[in-house]
Amino acid sequence: MDKNKRLLPKIILGFLSLLVAVLGMGVIHVYSQKPAPLTGRELAAMPLQTLNNGIKNFGHIKQETALIVTFASWCPSCREEQPFLMELKAEGVPLYGLAWLDEDAKTAAFLNEMGNPFIWTYTDNKGEATRPLGISGTPETFVVKNGYIIFKYAGPITPKIWNDVLKPMMG
Repeated sequence: MDKNKRLLPKIILGFLSLLVAVLGMGVIHVYSQKPAPLTGRELAAMPLQTLNNGIKNFGHIKQETALIVTFASWCPSCREEQPFLMELKAEGVPLYGLAWLDEDAKTAAFLNEMGNPFIWTYTDNKGEATRPLGISGTPETFVVKNGYIIFKYAGPITPKIWNDVLKPMMG
């Protein structure tokens, strides 16, 4: 009987740990495919600084389907994602980078080290200019079609996410 009394707390703790893990995975999965606040709305023509010190807005994306990828040099998941983004670039996927809450010099060093898959790289060092996009972290990817945000994905793009979720939207 004493053995059962000692085993019961371990069983309860194990069950609770499993429950937290399962619920946590569900929350992560639901969050990662959460619609952007602007899904279905026109991409704002907000002026943004580019990495080469120019000013450009997203207006030039109005004629294509493209991905806008938020990233930062300090983001481990961005480092994990970057080699696959280079593969997508090689396949001709239009990618636009948005360095979020990062310093320009660190962004440039990150892209020099990891490769630059982006047609343009925008910077938002303080996170203010991109507030209308509802960015909550990095990496986040926006699918833009003819100037409209059609989907937002939070998390690194993997081959599975690309093939199952994002690629079908690009056609």
